Amino acid sequence: MDFKNKEVGVIDENGVLTNVKQYCKELSDKNLVLLSNTEYDNTNKIYHKFYDCYEDWPYNSQEEFDKWRIEQKDNLNEYKECARCVERKYRLDHPNATVTGYGFHYYFEDI
Repeated sequence: MDFKNKEVGVIDENGVLTNVKQYCKELSDKNLVLLSNTEYDNTNKIYHKFYDCYEDWPYNSQEEFDKWRIEQKDNLNEYKECARCVERKYRLDHPNATVTGYGFHYYFEDI
């Protein structure tokens, strides 16, 4: 699969669906977050910052995932950021760190 050119559907704040190249791309606006349609994320109130985060989810969640919906972070009471997204940002900000907290393996590390 050509992950570097893969696109994901994103519904913006105006309800407009667009396709966005997802490879290692982070939502840049600090006030906006990505919400998925998965039961796990909705039940656990999780938001995301990386467009390709779902590529590393368990298979059943990947199958359930359809597209992202952009939402204002301030509108989401009790939501927390995805642990994978948190660690990815930490790794980007601290490239020489040997311990990052979670030890996740990401799909793009094998490309």
